[in-house]
Amino acid sequence: MVGDDELIEEFSMFDVNLSTKCKEKVLELCEIYGKDASSMVSEWIAFSHSNKMENTAMTIENLAVFENQKLLKNSKKAKTPKTPANKQTKPQYGSANRRQISEAGDDLLDAYASPAVKSSAKKRQLTPDQNQASKRLTAQNRSAVHHSPSFSPASATPSAKYSLRTNAGEVAITHGNVGPVDWIKRLPQKCSITPYQPDHHLENKFKYMFQKLVDKAYVLNDHIDEMAELIKKQYNIEEFASLTQATQETVTVVGRVCCDSDGRLNAKSVLLEGSRETSGGKTIPIDMTNVTSYSLFPGQIVAMEGINNGKTFMASKVMDLIPSPVTARESSDATGPVYVMVASGPFTTNDSFSFEPLMDLVSLIIKEKPDVCILTGPFLDVSHEELQKLDIEYTEFFHEKLIKELLASTQGSNTKFILIPSQRDVHHENIYPQPPFVAKEQLGDRITFMPDPCLFTVSGTVFAVTSTDIVKHLSGEEISSSPTVSDRMTRLLQHLLSQQSFYPLCPPVRGLNVEYEQWSHSNIPLTPNIMVTPSELRYFVKDVNSCLAINPWSLAKGHLGGTFAKIMINKEMTKNSSNMAYKPIAAQIVRI
Repeated sequence: MVGDDELIEEFSMFDVNLSTKCKEKVLELCEIYGKDASSMVSEWIAFSHSNKMENTAMTIENLAVFENQKLLKNSKKAKTPKTPANKQTKPQYGSANRRQISEAGDDLLDAYASPAVKSSAKKRQLTPDQNQASKRLTAQNRSAVHHSPSFSPASATPSAKYSLRTNAGEVAITHGNVGPVDWIKRLPQKCSITPYQPDHHLENKFKYMFQKLVDKAYVLNDHIDEMAELIKKQYNIEEFASLTQATQETVTVVGRVCCDSDGRLNAKSVLLEGSRETSGGKTIPIDMTNVTSYSLFPGQIVAMEGINNGKTFMASKVMDLIPSPVTARESSDATGPVYVMVASGPFTTNDSFSFEPLMDLVSLIIKEKPDVCILTGPFLDVSHEELQKLDIEYTEFFHEKLIKELLASTQGSNTKFILIPSQRDVHHENIYPQPPFVAKEQLGDRITFMPDPCLFTVSGTVFAVTSTDIVKHLSGEEISSSPTVSDRMTRLLQHLLSQQSFYPLCPPVRGLNVEYEQWSHSNIPLTPNIMVTPSELRYFVKDVNSCLAINPWSLAKGHLGGTFAKIMINKEMTKNSSNMAYKPIAAQIVRI
């Protein structure tokens, strides 16, 4: 992850001054194209010299030209795309381990257990040994109120770089009226946590890897029809024309945006795929020359006005679904402001399994006593450098070390926890939508396991949360020209609301295994009050159609500490009218 100081230092060597907006744009480009500070500076200097520009002439407009002419071309020349850090990657095993796994191919445990476990037993231990039993008994008898948390295994060593950080507790972003908010001196609230639509909520595990192509096709086709009906009603369109019929008059068509190749979408490669009902499932190339404003990505369902010559649809206007008004807040069981803390994994630095960032977060929970704490994975990151050194099975480590310690050490705060898995969790199903964690035993009402993605209410306030980095995935695929929403991050978030989906991108990025028969669980049938979308892109707090969108970033970033979010929901701002937003009084992004 490229830091602000590192970027400024590299550019200053060439007398290039970075404005705040340019710095944020360059950081975003580094994330999207996988560049470090040094290589990005080299690319910019080469670009500026070749275009006979002064080094100091860096503007947002020049950066847009730089991205299109330099970065995009270089990424297309690459034989294989660079794998983003958030994609699912398996741990790299040495040659000796690979031989052990191949020789024991009939034992599926070898694919999941750490090397220490594999060397200690050939088969899975169905009966816990004496030491494991004593560990569980010890965990149950721990002191509840003043328990000192210890999430790390005995062999873990603390991260040297993390302990040397100097910006702990620094507020990176403030949103709303923070003046009257006291995060500590407030009365704790008894909050209820319930799925927003229980029948829509993914509660249990399901069989996957059995879907047929024809079933996938039906799901995708039905999605076009459902969105087409909403667009027709919103824009008062009488009827959609077929993509297969040539016309001399302006007509309106509807379908899914596709790319004509395996590369990145651009204005010359746009296809529109119609539904079976209107167009027999056919596709047609789109001429975007006469469209003055658009924002498109693969998988997006849109309507287009234009003329169809039979071979190409010459579009003149693109119509996307306008998000519905924000959901009116339901009646609350809280008598005062509700304090919600949000943190996203990884929860330990990548050079240690000491979980120091998580321990510091627990200390803050004990001090500030938030009513609810939302934690999104990964909890045990599949790409962690020290993962194979664990001397305990992954699932047992998660339940015995993380969950029980978390509850025991925060019992005095009465904070309720919501845990959401990630595609990068090594101990959980790598499938989307992702079922919730399953408790090994009764954990009480202080902890709730939710799927990814999920919709739920906290004392009447609707939350939409996903741990999948859809913001970064969309940022690498979206194209635009004079869009109505100029801020790119806001525009990407608005796509989620207008497409009514946590993951509207189709096809998904490599490594994301979508089970389309369960895809309906990723729908967003309403505009929530608060939307949490953790991303490797820079943290943000945005107001998107009166919905508060938050990227808390991750609690640990490489060898250093990251950030988390704090939200104070003020009951006094509730409005009875259905078209009025229920807004949090304050939100902050704070460095751990």
